[in-house]
Amino acid sequence: MAPALDRPADAASATLAALAIDTTGRLLQRIALLEQLARGDAATGVPPRLIHAMLERLKLFVRMIDRIGVDDTRGPLVVAVLREAEASCLGCSAVGRCRDWLDAPDRDAAYHEFCDNAALFDVLPRRGP
Repeated sequence: MAPALDRPADAASATLAALAIDTTGRLLQRIALLEQLARGDAATGVPPRLIHAMLERLKLFVRMIDRIGVDDTRGPLVVAVLREAEASCLGCSAVGRCRDWLDAPDRDAAYHEFCDNAALFDVLPRRGP
């Protein structure tokens, strides 16, 4: 059975569309493909638990950049930083702490305590309060 994900697929897709991350990284397409694979719509030799883990981490990544207020994700430098952060998220060992922080109502910067991408996120442009 697949692990529960943090947000429904349509909510994550809406967040991605709003953030316009699909510029060169094609994050939206990668998530859609992983969702297809997770449903078993395509045959692959990849273990289902790996597909679900990748999908969960990419959705957490989307929630993180939304939560911390990353803005203007279309610039080439921002896209490059986001791609680096995305790749790092796929190997994250703090998924539980990340999910807990994202689910908490506080808007503090405690993600610096567990997120390997904190320094990358800190250089990205942010939305105003």
